[in-house]
Amino acid sequence: MTATIEMWRSENAKNKWQGDWPRVLCVCSAGLLRSPTLAWVLSNPPYNCNTRAAGSHKEYALVPVDQVLLNWAQRVVFVNNANHERVTESGLAMPSEVYVLNVPDRFAFRETELVQAIHGELTSAGFPEWSPVFNEMRAAKTVQP
Repeated sequence: MTATIEMWRSENAKNKWQGDWPRVLCVCSAGLLRSPTLAWVLSNPPYNCNTRAAGSHKEYALVPVDQVLLNWAQRVVFVNNANHERVTESGLAMPSEVYVLNVPDRFAFRETELVQAIHGELTSAGFPEWSPVFNEMRAAKTVQP
């Protein structure tokens, strides 16, 4: 039964209707405060990403990081090094684009100071901005001679 569920989840992760939006997995400890706020920030301009939030602690994360989520993601953003190390040590394979921020665990969900800290950390980490309009214009230019 578990293998069937994993297969269904893996196939669902490939859903073509997700479009060209960059797929980003955001990871904190429990997946309740920092990573959902990070996912919300990244889902809005100037980043415009398709996001999911998860937790690195399998024992108490609401949605624990697993291989299906990592396979879905084109990029992973960890809120801090401890969460990055925890997932790395688990032996799960990660996408090639990984960003590690330094966001302390002292904020409420979408707290103004948390949002500001996330924006600052994303800028420092060089996280790319993405615009669907710019992407369409770039694609149109590559088609023309």
